[in-house]
Amino acid sequence: MHVTFTIKSGRKDPALEALFSRARMRIERRLEGTPPDSVTLHAEGSLNPHLKECYFTLALALPSTRLASHGVGATLAAALRDATRELVRELDRHRSHLARSSSTRAAFRAAVERDGFSAFDALEKPVVEDPRAEIEQALPQLLRFLRAELKRHGLWERRPAYRLDVRELADEAVLHALQQRASKPESLTFSRFLIGCAYDVVLGVEDRARLRHAES
Repeated sequence: MHVTFTIKSGRKDPALEALFSRARMRIERRLEGTPPDSVTLHAEGSLNPHLKECYFTLALALPSTRLASHGVGATLAAALRDATRELVRELDRHRSHLARSSSTRAAFRAAVERDGFSAFDALEKPVVEDPRAEIEQALPQLLRFLRAELKRHGLWERRPAYRLDVRELADEAVLHALQQRASKPESLTFSRFLIGCAYDVVLGVEDRARLRHAES
């Protein structure tokens, strides 16, 4: 398994590293039979002193899919535990889905051989929920969050003419959330998932600013 473990802000101490090792073992136990070289686990933690919250993101890339979880807690350790619990649930759900799919494919082949038709013709199409109402409701909080994070990261210009367009960043966060919606944990509301995606957008702005500064 290829593993990366980074802390954007905050402190990576031995206790946190030991906790991550245990989380990694829980994940590896569920991946028996999967070639280790085909699996990538990325862990990233960060501290938000403005909201007095810590965030942890776990992203797991498998040959069959990509899974991600977002944890929130009063400490980095609590956020890591939250993210680990959600990722393990998502991984278990994915494994069950693969098992059902394998069983369904076997039934499909048997039906074709027996009856000469596709058993999948009778399956119902999934219902896609419309998140627009949640987005509109979360927009004021999203804008406040982005402004506060830009100030905290030193990305908010004092002169209005040079300020970043917060609404454009909000649109970027919404687009990112919609693109990654399949990885949203069921226990997490879309508005909360949107805030996590907005934090990723802020980190991206910070990385781009750091790159411009290095090139100048």
